[in-house]
Amino acid sequence: MRSLLTASALVLPESVTKDAWLLIEDGTIHSFGTRGDGLPQHDEHHDLPDVLLAPAMLDIHVHGAANHDVMEGTAEGVSHVTRFLAGRGVGAFLPTTVTAPVDDTLHALDGLATLIEKPASVEGATPLGVHLEGPFISHAKRGVHPPELLQPPSIELFDRFWQASRGTIRLMTVAPELPHALDLIKHATALGVRISLGHSDATAAETNAGVVAGGVFFFLVLLFLAVDFFLVVIPCRCTSSGSLGWAMATRFCTRTCAMSRLVPTSKVTVRLYDPSLAQVEDM
Repeated sequence: MRSLLTASALVLPESVTKDAWLLIEDGTIHSFGTRGDGLPQHDEHHDLPDVLLAPAMLDIHVHGAANHDVMEGTAEGVSHVTRFLAGRGVGAFLPTTVTAPVDDTLHALDGLATLIEKPASVEGATPLGVHLEGPFISHAKRGVHPPELLQPPSIELFDRFWQASRGTIRLMTVAPELPHALDLIKHATALGVRISLGHSDATAAETNAGVVAGGVFFFLVLLFLAVDFFLVVIPCRCTSSGSLGWAMATRFCTRTCAMSRLVPTSKVTVRLYDPSLAQVEDM
């Protein structure tokens, strides 16, 4: 099936093509151009004269939206989230857990796995995998995570989460300075889980150890890379600059934050999103 989209403009990596067309063949972008060059052969044509075609965003950290939490783990609840995201330019996302009683987390992971395995069960942005945030994080940097529910890093507990998710956990946030965190990072990495070093009070040395074990990028809440923030909000000494100082000194974020390995290429499809959410159509 060759589907042709025509629109007012097409956003490219370094430019914007006006009066553009985009040809999709069997769910994959085949070619693009302008009307002035003529239109290619196609089986169906969607004319979108007032639309700007642009790549959809991948959001790797979504706890919920539209008065619903992904921890509900139901198609009815998560569909409110997926439709909300689609209407704001998000084409795919990682539903993100929050620290909760273990049984609640297991229930949520089981439900989310069902939605990830059958993405057609929800309309809107596609859930590609789970981001497990908590319970293996620092008490000192827990944010809104309930302190009484935090857990020390445990391969045994992670394996229970992994089994409940049926292998759909794609990303996990871990504080690398916690006891046994490095063992957990190595174990999860071997299963193909990407590790975010976050909600952490680690020193530079502890951060480096987390990276060596398999951590690939950072989750830093409200990260303002300004001198005042670095010196005042995060007390820093030359001998112990913490995760932020280590990342800046090594340019870690610019080298290793690529997300391509989070999402299997077989999961990538082309979809047309109507901002009014009246229509979400596979191409």
